[in-house]
Amino acid sequence: MCSNTKKLLQPHFVPDRLFEKIEVDIMEFGNLNYLVIMDYYSKWIEVSELVNKTATEVINVLKETFSSLNNREPPINAKMNWWGFNGTAAVSGRIKDYYDFEELLEVEFQPFLHDNTTVLSGKCAGGWTKIGDTCFLYVGGVMTFAEAKKFCEVSFCYSVLLIVSSI
Repeated sequence: MCSNTKKLLQPHFVPDRLFEKIEVDIMEFGNLNYLVIMDYYSKWIEVSELVNKTATEVINVLKETFSSLNNREPPINAKMNWWGFNGTAAVSGRIKDYYDFEELLEVEFQPFLHDNTTVLSGKCAGGWTKIGDTCFLYVGGVMTFAEAKKFCEVSFCYSVLLIVSSI
């Protein structure tokens, strides 16, 4: 005995920009294999012949296709960041982006800030905030008071205990 129950339709996400959602399929025509790529947003179709029909070949065709389309997100603007260094090589060495791994976004960092006077108060190191005449660094985390005190001692700083009284 079979049950003929209807399945609910599953909604699919509708893209609002190029290459946000694609479909990839392998098609045989004659004795040849093709990789078919379709963009859901623009309905653009790309067809490439596959010689060996291996996973490696499919990956290489996809990489080649998408690298030639300039379909990446706009670069991240990090020109207003203070990196703690004044040399281009030192700053670029701290950044991992598209030029290191194709999966990452590009980061634009030149020209970069040569000091932190416009980032913070100008008297505290990067990451620290000046309140009054004192520089503070907030380190969030779950630890006991004893652990926090030891952490600060190792870091050559003081822990601040805030006592809030209700009025």
